[in-house]
Amino acid sequence: GRAWYSWAVLCDLNCSTEASLSSVLLNRLVKNSFLCYLAAIECGHQDASVCGLARILCLLQHGKQPGELRHLFHLHSNVVPTGALLPWIPQLLSMLALPEVLTAVCSLASSTPQAIFYALKSEMSQDESCDVSQTQGNKLISSIYSNNSVLAIEMDTLGDEMVLTARP
Repeated sequence: GRAWYSWAVLCDLNCSTEASLSSVLLNRLVKNSFLCYLAAIECGHQDASVCGLARILCLLQHGKQPGELRHLFHLHSNVVPTGALLPWIPQLLSMLALPEVLTAVCSLASSTPQAIFYALKSEMSQDESCDVSQTQGNKLISSIYSNNSVLAIEMDTLGDEMVLTARP
């Protein structure tokens, strides 16, 4: 894992320091760093699960070749352990408009519905114009209800009770 992580960091560093790189070489370095971060995460490297995943999400959201990176994320997101994704739920929810991220979040919701449910309900209830698209958010909540109906009802009830208790 450490070797994959080191290669990813080196590719990232070369992308940011070499202004004279051709766009083809720059795209290849970005793609290589992306895949190396994923490989390091798959091997269980701790830094890759934190810093590498942060970089992957940043590249997905702001990269110059979003289509190719999103496709790679879709192909390889299953190697990312659930526990590594949990701290990044707010960032993932802000990227639900990307179908590849929505697929990964739906998969995460099937194994840890509470983590997604409460974060999503909170995000959607705070503001109508929140980062989470209402359509994708409702689709995800429907998915949670269909996969875990009893649990979803209990989570919804608990959430409503918490809101009522917290109001002045």
